[in-house]
This record gives sequence, C-alpha cells and structure tokens, in this order.
Amino acid sequence: MLGPSALQGGSRSSGGGITPPDIHHTVHTLPPILSPVSLFILTHVEDIIDTGNTLCALVALVQGAGAASVRVCALLDKKARRRVPLQAEYTGFECPDEFIVGYGIDYAEKYRNLPYIGAVKDEFIKHS
Repeated sequence: MLGPSALQGGSRSSGGGITPPDIHHTVHTLPPILSPVSLFILTHVEDIIDTGNTLCALVALVQGAGAASVRVCALLDKKARRRVPLQAEYTGFECPDEFIVGYGIDYAEKYRNLPYIGAVKDEFIKHS
C-alpha cells in the first residue's frame, strides 16, 4: 500500500530515436504499484512532450483507473508538433520542432548522456 506520497518509475519508448515519437508505441497497462490509483493525485514527470499521443493515452488510462487528478510536468515541450489537446501543468522550456538530445534524451540510441540539451542538425539526420 502506498502512503501519502510515493514515487513510481516507468519507461516508454517512442520509435527508437530515428522515427517521429509516438508512432510505434501505445500505452496499454499501468505498472502494478499504480493499481489501484483511486483517490491518488498523480504528477507524471516527462522528459519531453512531442505529439502528445502517448502521454494523452497514459493520462486517460490513469484517469480511467480512478485517479483523483493527473498533472503533467515536462522538462521540454514541443507544442508545434502537438496532435492532441494536451497542456502540461508544469513546463521547463518550450522547444522548437527539432530532434532534441541530451539529459537522457537520445537520437538513434546516441547522445543520451550529454550534460546539456541540444538539437541534432538536419544535415546529420539525412546522412544517418
């Protein structure tokens, strides 16, 4: 049983880093520790919000499981690519429509360990 506050980690992948996010991934189940979630006020922490498809599905799943509320916190937000109506309650930075790397975000399984946030140049993407 979870107490008044708890931390649960999880992971999702969205296409392997070389295809646009959210194409190959669908959210189906909650991690076991989050079931049941009724009466919980959940804050989901995200590295980057892109199209919003995966995150929207996750929020709907958690709300459908009975969460009292779901808030979204994201380090980066690519609002220009949004395909669904989704607004993060807490956002670090809005970023341009580019492949972003660093701070745990990768491109083709590379650059995840950079100690800063950067963008992959279009010329590099075309040649990889």
